[in-house]
Amino acid sequence: MQATIAREEEQASLTPALLAKLAQMRAIMHECESVLVAYSGGVDSALVMAVAHRELGDKALACIGISPSYPVREMRDAVKLAEELGVPYRLVNTEEYLDPNYAANPNNRCYFCKSELHNQLKGILVAEGWGVVLDGNNASDVGDYRPGMQAARERGVRSPLLEANISKAEVRALAHHL
Repeated sequence: MQATIAREEEQASLTPALLAKLAQMRAIMHECESVLVAYSGGVDSALVMAVAHRELGDKALACIGISPSYPVREMRDAVKLAEELGVPYRLVNTEEYLDPNYAANPNNRCYFCKSELHNQLKGILVAEGWGVVLDGNNASDVGDYRPGMQAARERGVRSPLLEANISKAEVRALAHHL
């Protein structure tokens, strides 16, 4: 009953085009069957996390990468939001800071950071039988230099926002209404 009311409220405030994109994102979630969401606490990954949880229930787990390069304040905010939404989450230790490629601080530093995160998530996925790792890349990210996206693609990570062609502005609109 609550899910039906929530969907009726969504439909009242979102454009038909955005509703179609949301439906496509939901279909992607179901196609994956079970997911680990690379969740940072930002609006993009938070939307992926919330929709995955809404669609898959306990077959969705938010994973927050923890390391000295991730501010404690941001981790606390990410945990707080997951708890407020009732989404199960796991803190995953990452050690990108030990990689000399990352420590050298090159312009593709994000590649090494995301490589470490997604390697850790891939290990959990394999060990525990999860289906797919998801991230929060969206359609607006495509034109930017994003070496972390390359690291994710190399490791089979899916981006449901990007796959459904949802832009950053649409992420914000969906997050607001959901």
